[in-house]
Amino acid sequence: MRSAERYWFNENLLRLAIGGRTVNIANAVIKIIDAYVDAKRDAFESFITACTKTQQVQKNDPVAIQQFIADLLKPNVDARVFEIVSLQS
Repeated sequence: MRSAERYWFNENLLRLAIGGRTVNIANAVIKIIDAYVDAKRDAFESFITACTKTQQVQKNDPVAIQQFIADLLKPNVDARVFEIVSLQS
């Protein structure tokens, strides 16, 4: 599915007057949204992969699990991941 088919917005709100001409930034906005979605998807997939690995490690190294959870609670972690981990902890 193409990006334009996934999003709906009022393009009139994305037309800017610059130097006496009108520029439509709708395509740029779609590219930004797509890049953001891809980045979030990659981060979530990495989180799921890490959780899966953690299940395997847990049997052999409980300290590694504690470190994994501590790493997910650091300030630079995505807020949604932080919320999930802190809720489960």
